[in-house]
Amino acid sequence: MGLGTAIATVCAALPHALTEIEAADGRRLVSLTSIDPTRQKRLQITAPATTAPKHWPGRDSADES
Repeated sequence: MGLGTAIATVCAALPHALTEIEAADGRRLVSLTSIDPTRQKRLQITAPATTAPKHWPGRDSADES
């Protein structure tokens, strides 16, 4: 059941993620969140150069608090 949900999440979000990545001007971090008919709930795209997540390498320690 869990594997089927994970595969469905990837299949549902992949076309939207590829469109966003093609239009991007640099690196993007894509997080797939759920199976949902709307793009806003299906995935989150972050530009690590401007808004790096906590775990991103090279992020300075001042930003982690």
